[in-house]
Amino acid sequence: TCLSALKYISENYKRDITLKDVASDIGVSHVYLSRVFAKKIKFKFVDCINSFRMQEAISLLSIPEKSVSEICYESGFGSMRQFNRFFLKTMSCTPSEYRKRIKN
Repeated sequence: TCLSALKYISENYKRDITLKDVASDIGVSHVYLSRVFAKKIKFKFVDCINSFRMQEAISLLSIPEKSVSEICYESGFGSMRQFNRFFLKTMSCTPSEYRKRIKN
């Protein structure tokens, strides 16, 4: 169940997916899948998806031609606010600050 869910997320994180979407695709209830995430993965579902999105964003931030807002949406985040909050929480800096750091 975990591997199937993670595979689905890794293939679809750029879209707006829900716990119910993943559960339906792998053939389990969303309640059960939520418990699996809590017990086995020890991540909230949304944080798991955002981790995949963060990996993509970090990779894209090395491309100077792409704006931070382009990267936000290409990575699957729904808004700049959500992107900036999660990035700051995860990396302890904003996406723009991170880009400056990797540039130097």
